[in-house]
Amino acid sequence: MTESVAQTRELGYSAATPSPKAFDRALTAFRVLFLQLDEEGRVLEWSERAAAVLGVSREQAVGQPLEVLPVGWDVERVFTLAVAALERDGDPIQDLVPVECADGTQTVLEFSAVAEEEGGAVLLVGEDATARAHQQEQALQSRKLEAIGHLAAGIAHEINTPMQYISDNTLFVRDAIDRLFAALPSGESGTEIERLRTDVRDALEDTVHGIERVSSIVRAMKSFSHPSQSDHEEVDLNQVVETAGVVTRNEWKYVAELRFDLDPGAPRVRGNSGELHQVLVNLLVNASHAIHDADPSGSRRGYIHVRTRAVGDAVELVVADTGCGIPDSIRARIFEPFFTTKEIGRGTGQGLAMVHAIVRERHGGRIDVYSKVGEGTRFHLRLPKG
Repeated sequence: MTESVAQTRELGYSAATPSPKAFDRALTAFRVLFLQLDEEGRVLEWSERAAAVLGVSREQAVGQPLEVLPVGWDVERVFTLAVAALERDGDPIQDLVPVECADGTQTVLEFSAVAEEEGGAVLLVGEDATARAHQQEQALQSRKLEAIGHLAAGIAHEINTPMQYISDNTLFVRDAIDRLFAALPSGESGTEIERLRTDVRDALEDTVHGIERVSSIVRAMKSFSHPSQSDHEEVDLNQVVETAGVVTRNEWKYVAELRFDLDPGAPRVRGNSGELHQVLVNLLVNASHAIHDADPSGSRRGYIHVRTRAVGDAVELVVADTGCGIPDSIRARIFEPFFTTKEIGRGTGQGLAMVHAIVRERHGGRIDVYSKVGEGTRFHLRLPKG
């Protein structure tokens, strides 16, 4: 008995504290894992659930520094949590830690860390918080888009007024120049005057086209920033596509040509226009990144094709690119929350997960993906008619 108590205290537990195995059995029943670290970051305890989820056995983990274990997580984040728990002197502290599990799936664990009363050890208890983290990320993205929408609406309003009188005045000058040159007498200088008239008119036509371009961007910004009044409004999918094309122009214009094949007779769909804008924006940005990844030098421009068609009682939307394609080994995982193959700062693993949630769960639609490495990817979406 004395030896057992001594062994338990060596692990940082008091005699009144349940043994590690008792903790393990209890927490495993609730699908919760735990690990214990000493003040130098070495593993003192490693539960069976931790071994199953993280792919490292207790025998491999105990006694080893945490940073040397082959675990797919941000070890610095875990250490930061442990140090914070020590500084809190007994008060628990929580944090979300993205984890790549032993079976290759991505999950998010919420760790609660608390310092032991004696020995300077820290106990970390983790539970699956993937669904909650995904919801929080979606809510954050929605708030960001809402904030961007308000900003875009304000900018569009500020730009629209001066562009209106610039347009009116340019058209007036163009017509006045035509009348002025028409009134000039003909003669030896007629050829020179006609050449000047042509140059001036061409310059003014370019100005008019530039104004129309700015105006189309302003209209797209206003459309993008206009919040849906209902989850069940009738949405013109063609307009959503065109707006998303303008909004994402800075992503694709350097790497690809964007081509539309939109069915003018396609019926409206029933849904939330703001969410459908998110879908198109994510798909176009992903396509742009895939094309860039296929040829980082930028020596060969790719293509993004967007097509709409009425198919039975649904509207089909196809977004195809000539990018790098998706390997078979990860194709089944692309809609998983937090799964991404992009480097930090370029992707969070939320884009396609959000697309899937909006199409399938929010709109009762269908989404399929077809891809071949080196050739490109096609996303087929079907949304119910309005």
